[in-house]
Amino acid sequence: MSLPVLAQQPESNEESQKVTVQGEKVEASGAREIVAGKIILGRDWLDRAASSTVSEALRRESSVSVGSGGKISLKGLSGYTQILLDGQASTGSANPLDMHPALIERVEIIHSATADSGPFGLAGTINVVTRNRRKALPKLMNLDLDSDGKGGRANMNLQGGWREATGTVLNLTVEAKRERTSRNGDSSWFASNQHGPVSVSTESTEVKALTQTASVKGTLNWKPTQMDELQFKGSLFLIKLGQDNSSNLTSGPPFVEGGIRPDSAQFGDWQNGSSATVGAQWRHKLSNGSNWIASLDLTEEQQKQNRDANTLWSPNLSNRLSVHDDTDKHFARGRWQFALPNRAGHRVQFALSSELVTQNSDKNTIINGIAASGVQLGSYEARLWTLNNAAWLQDDWNVSETLDVKLGLRQERRTARLSEGDFFARVAANLTAPSLNLAWKLDPEGERTVTLGLARSFSTIGAAMLNPRPDIAGTSLCTPNLGCGTNDPTTPDRAGNPALRYEKGWGLDFGLESQFGKESQWSLRGYRRWINDTFAWITEREVVPWANVPRWVMRPRNAGKASAYGVTIGLDTQLSDWIEKAPELGINASLQWNQSHLSTLPGPDNRLEGQQPWSGRLGLSYKVSDKPLELQADVLINPANWWQASSDRRIYTDTWRELSAKAIWTFSPQRKLILALQNLLTSRSRKLTEFDGDPALQNATRQNSRVNLSVRFESSF
Repeated sequence: MSLPVLAQQPESNEESQKVTVQGEKVEASGAREIVAGKIILGRDWLDRAASSTVSEALRRESSVSVGSGGKISLKGLSGYTQILLDGQASTGSANPLDMHPALIERVEIIHSATADSGPFGLAGTINVVTRNRRKALPKLMNLDLDSDGKGGRANMNLQGGWREATGTVLNLTVEAKRERTSRNGDSSWFASNQHGPVSVSTESTEVKALTQTASVKGTLNWKPTQMDELQFKGSLFLIKLGQDNSSNLTSGPPFVEGGIRPDSAQFGDWQNGSSATVGAQWRHKLSNGSNWIASLDLTEEQQKQNRDANTLWSPNLSNRLSVHDDTDKHFARGRWQFALPNRAGHRVQFALSSELVTQNSDKNTIINGIAASGVQLGSYEARLWTLNNAAWLQDDWNVSETLDVKLGLRQERRTARLSEGDFFARVAANLTAPSLNLAWKLDPEGERTVTLGLARSFSTIGAAMLNPRPDIAGTSLCTPNLGCGTNDPTTPDRAGNPALRYEKGWGLDFGLESQFGKESQWSLRGYRRWINDTFAWITEREVVPWANVPRWVMRPRNAGKASAYGVTIGLDTQLSDWIEKAPELGINASLQWNQSHLSTLPGPDNRLEGQQPWSGRLGLSYKVSDKPLELQADVLINPANWWQASSDRRIYTDTWRELSAKAIWTFSPQRKLILALQNLLTSRSRKLTEFDGDPALQNATRQNSRVNLSVRFESSF
C-alpha cells in the first residue's frame, strides 16, 4: 500500500559532472549539498565512502541514525523512516539500502517531508536514486567477498551503457549476490510468584540463513524529436531465502506458563520470489519553457513460502507443522507531472498519480501430515485490493541569492479492501499533507546555512495489519493430543486489526550547518514530532478459537498520542584546518540524543519502538604520504537502555559497540582494492524482557558476534 513518489531523475550530459535536481535551484556538485528540504549525497561523496552498500556509506552521514546491528534510520526511528528507490516504494524483497553505491547517482535525505517525496515517513525519507539512465552509464565491475569464519558473502555487479550518434542510449545493469550467515546463542526463561521461583529453563539456539538474489535492469532512451524523449525500461529481480532455526533444552524443567518447552525444536522457512517490471516514460518540452512527463509502470510479483516446524517432546512423541503460502501481486502505477517555466524565482510543479495494487494469497496448513480445518486454520484464499490516488503542487521559490523556499501541498485518497471467505474489511482515508521547507544562507559565501521544515506526515497500513486471521508461531501449534508448545510473549501468534486507523502527525525540523577552514564543517539539528493514533503492536494472553488453552497474540492497535524530540551534533573536519602542515587526517563524528513518549504508557522509558536514547559515532580517515593508500576506522556505540514496550512488559538491551577498519589501495583512477574488517569488538549482545503478572516472567537472550573480513575489487573500463 505504498504510493509512488514523483522524484525526478537528474538532468545531465556527457561533458558535465553536475546533475540538476528538478525543482531545485541548487545543482548537486557530486559532493554533499543542502537545498530546501533535502540533504543530497552525490557521486563524489559515495565514492569517498568506499562502501559495499548504501547502508554502509550512510553511517558516515551525521544526520543519519545507526541503531544496534547497524540498522539505518532517521531520528532513531526505523519504523517511521520511509525508504524509496527512485522516488517510489521498492517492489519485491529488495532493500534499496543494500544496493552497491556504484549503481547509485545520489542519496536524498529528507528530514521533514515534501510534496514530491510523499507524506509516509513520520521521521523522514531516504530516497536512493539510481544512476541517470538518460546518458550512457560508465562501464564498471565490482566484486565483493567476505567471511566471518562460519558464513560468507559474494557479490558481483556489472553496468555499462552505449550511446549512438543519434542520441539513442542503451543501458544495462546486472547484479548477483549470495550470502550465508550463521548465528548462535542461548535463551533462558525464569518464572516466579510471591512464594519464589516456579521454574527456570535454558535452551541453546542456532540460526543458519542463505540468501541468493539476482537482478537485471535495462533502459532505452530515444529522442524522436528535439522536444520529445521516450524511455523504455524493464527489470527482473529474483530472490531465494532459506533459514533454519534450531533450539535444544539444555537445563532445567520445562516452562509451563503459556506452553511447554520441548526437548528440541527446528524451524525452517524457505521463500522463492520474483518481480518483473516494464515501464515507459514520455518527456515533452513546450516552446514557452515548460515541460510535462507521463509515465506508466507495470509490475508482477510472485512469492512462494514454505515453513516447516518439527518439535520433539520425547523420543516417541513429536509434532510437525507445515504452512504453504503463495502470494501474487500486481502493481499498476501511472503519473503525469507538469512543470511551469521559471518565473521570478518560482519553479512550480503539479502532478497527478495513481497506483492500483491487487494481491491474491493462498495458504494451506498441515498438522502432522493432515490438512488443518476450521475457520482460523483451514485453507483459505485472501484478496487485497488497494487504490491510491494523489495530487500535489509544489513551488520551489528562489526568494534571493541566500534564501530558497519549498512550498508544497499533497492530497491523497487511499482505499484498501480485504476479503477472505465471508470476512470483509475496508479502510479508506483522505489525507492532506501541507509542507514548508527553507534553506537560508546567513552569509553570501554560503558558509553558514539554516534549514527549517514544517510538514504533516502519516504511516502506511499494510495488508498484514488488517487481516484478523492468525499467523501461528512456528513450533507452537496446539493439537488435540498435545498441549501448545513454545508459545510465549517473545514468540507470539500474530493477527491483524481491521479497525486500525492511519497514524498521523506534525513535524518540525531545524538545522544549522557552518563551514570553517578549507574542508571542515559542523552541524546542529533538532526536531519535534506530534503524533496521533500511534501504532503499537500489543502482545497479550487471549482465549482464541484456534487453541485449547489461552495464547499469546500480538496485534496492532492505535495507542493514543505520542511526541518525539531530539538533537544531533555533527563534525566533519581535516586536521590540516587546525594544524599547519598536519598529515592528511580526517575526523568525522556525531552525537545524537533522542526521546519520545506515549501518552497511554507509564514512564519512564515509554519511548516509540526501537528508538535509542542516544548514540555516538567517530570516524577517522588517513591518507598515507607518497602511497595510493587510505586507511579508515569507525567506532559506533549505542548505550544500554530500558524500553517500556507495554503496560506489563519492559525490555533491556545491552550496550552495542562496533569497530570497523578499512584499507583502500587505489591502483589507478579506474581500479581500486578494498580490505575491510567489521565487528572487531566481538562480544555477546544481550537482551532481557520482563513481564509483570502471576507468575512474573523473565526472558534473557544472548547472541554471539564474530569478526568479518571483506575483500572488494572495483574496476571501470
